[in-house]
Amino acid sequence: MFEQLLAVMAPVLVSVAIGYGWVRSGHQFPLNFVSTLCLNIGTPCLILSSLAQTHLTFQLFMQMAAGTFGTIAVLGLVGIAFCKAKRIEWRSFVPALIFPNTGNMGLSISLFAFGQAGFGYAVAINVSVSIVQFGLSAIMGAERPFMALLKTPTIHAIWISLVLIFFQIPLPLWIENSTHLLGSLTIPLMLITLGVALATIRSNNLLAGAVFALLRLVIVIPISLGVGWLAGLSGSLLMQLMLQMSMPVAVYTYMFALKAQRSPELAASRVFASTVMSLVYLPIMLAIILALLPSTNVGH
Repeated sequence: MFEQLLAVMAPVLVSVAIGYGWVRSGHQFPLNFVSTLCLNIGTPCLILSSLAQTHLTFQLFMQMAAGTFGTIAVLGLVGIAFCKAKRIEWRSFVPALIFPNTGNMGLSISLFAFGQAGFGYAVAINVSVSIVQFGLSAIMGAERPFMALLKTPTIHAIWISLVLIFFQIPLPLWIENSTHLLGSLTIPLMLITLGVALATIRSNNLLAGAVFALLRLVIVIPISLGVGWLAGLSGSLLMQLMLQMSMPVAVYTYMFALKAQRSPELAASRVFASTVMSLVYLPIMLAIILALLPSTNVGH
């Protein structure tokens, strides 16, 4: 089992370590360029190619989306209630609670843990999380939210994918090959970028970040399992939802907090602490999933 878990986690750790070590050793990294490239080209291509290759049905996609949206909604309500009770600013707390890193870490771990077929389900979850992320970002950060969404390539990739899935239309081979080639660059680039972000963000309160990360994990696991079950998910699909929603806090929340000037240092501590802690609890979660689902194609 150890070799199987190592096969899943090692590519993630190596890629993140490369980004972290690259910056720490004094080399330059075009963070804005790479982030923009992944956001505007890599991610849309990854969504199109992944959903096309997995042959995900529209009904199953909607079930995964319902489980994801439901989990985010419940987490949001819990977060707002907690903030009101503790008199905490919710605009910095709630995004860190509801947005897991389903992009950088979630997709890569799912690919190695569940294979190409299971990877499609992780893409469906990531797509659902992205819809809420981009929607919230546009509403809170743009003067013309609707136009901002129209200018987001990932949103177009999402609705095109949904149309293709609903009508069971296959991608032309030349488009499938092109999007697969460009999309395949995305995961390693995102993981290296995550390492760069961890090396550059400034976090002065790691204890508060660690407490938040632990609290988030305790809350997310039962909520995702409960909501996923209500959405009709079971077996490996339910485990996928739980695993993806348990990913560490998305780097996006730090970037959003920095742009909006809403406690960016606290957001940085949550991202950094939760990411470091995930290197401990994610292998444990994968071991449990492997034990519960022996047929899961972990490590292939």
